[in-house]
Amino acid sequence: MKVRGTLCKVGTSNSEATHQSNEAHMPMNLMGIMSPEEHLLKLTERSDQWIKRDLSQRRGWQYKTLSRKSTMVNGSIEMDAIDNLAQYPYETLFISAFQRMDQYTATPDRSEDGVMQGHHVKYNNGWKPPIFIPLGGRCPRPKCITWDHQCVHELVVDRKFHRAKWGTRWWKDEVYDKWA
Repeated sequence: MKVRGTLCKVGTSNSEATHQSNEAHMPMNLMGIMSPEEHLLKLTERSDQWIKRDLSQRRGWQYKTLSRKSTMVNGSIEMDAIDNLAQYPYETLFISAFQRMDQYTATPDRSEDGVMQGHHVKYNNGWKPPIFIPLGGRCPRPKCITWDHQCVHELVVDRKFHRAKWGTRWWKDEVYDKWA
């Protein structure tokens, strides 16, 4: 028994779809008429290709990570980030913030009685207004809040990587399984 597949329809009825004039232009398997076994086989082949692609990308990322780790100092900000973050947030969000840390300066803000209230983070070139980050607080910029990650302003104040300041969506799977 043949079952209509989901590839394409040439005719409006089964007899039109399998008509000899259509088969001359389109082979039977391109017309969308195939056995369920053939259809399942094609679907599994396609998913196998995706799995192989994902595994090769993951393996490539692991090799890249290992080569980077060999040049890092144990316990450094970068080492903690690479151990906790997935590929995208590490390569885009963290690295860009980490590389810009030296462009900012954090000055402590104390009240009149000397109690620490937070930090003013300012851009060294001076054309951006300073940002106030309260003690133990987060950066108030809307972009930093939306992306839910430890931005450059928080890195300048903290001077270390904080997993808790990164949304769980950015964590590696094994880190999420362990800590969430």
